[in-house]
Amino acid sequence: MKNFWPLPLAVLLIGGLTACPSPTIYHTAKPIAAGQNEITIAPNLAGFIFPDVETGAGTVDGLNITAPGAEVAFRHGIDESMDFGIKWSTSNPISLTADLNFALLNTGSLVLSIDPTITPVYFSAGDASTFMLWVTVPVLFDILSTDATALTVGLVPGIIYGSVSGASGDDRVSVDGFEYGGGAMVGFKARLGETFSMMPTGTIMYWMDSEWITYTIGLGFMF
Repeated sequence: MKNFWPLPLAVLLIGGLTACPSPTIYHTAKPIAAGQNEITIAPNLAGFIFPDVETGAGTVDGLNITAPGAEVAFRHGIDESMDFGIKWSTSNPISLTADLNFALLNTGSLVLSIDPTITPVYFSAGDASTFMLWVTVPVLFDILSTDATALTVGLVPGIIYGSVSGASGDDRVSVDGFEYGGGAMVGFKARLGETFSMMPTGTIMYWMDSEWITYTIGLGFMF
């Protein structure tokens, strides 16, 4: 993403990013059983670290924000190697995140999957607006997976397309571009009852061009 904007657009972009999707992953590499549904309710802490932004009118100070929030997610098992989910987060209440998790390897104790995930974001203020499309492709590993527990670790590469437009003085200004990043996640899912599990998890991502960081730590209650 470009890091030199007119001041109003830089402020708008930072405002839009503070409402960005949570990167937290509340599921394992192993898909849930075919036909099974799972609902997750997860309180969390979401953090955003932004460096200073240089603009045509000066410098916009960076931000370091950590705020409490919550997520609600729904998953459905398609077959033994695939499930999908949708997630709503209070960090971005106007959009949904969707993912499709494919198990590429399942030996019983070790599971490997890829989990393409997409989130559209739209944010506006007055004459200015921001559209962002987040796409990540987590590669997830379940280590020492059993019927009751699973330690899940993963690599999370991602790309963001962003388009920002608005007025700058008498002119209409539009900026768009791509941002690339990556990160990692870790979570531990424990089945505590026939239909109840818990999963503490955390994800951190670093975006290379703009040098900003997103991170989330949460505790998922699964029914």
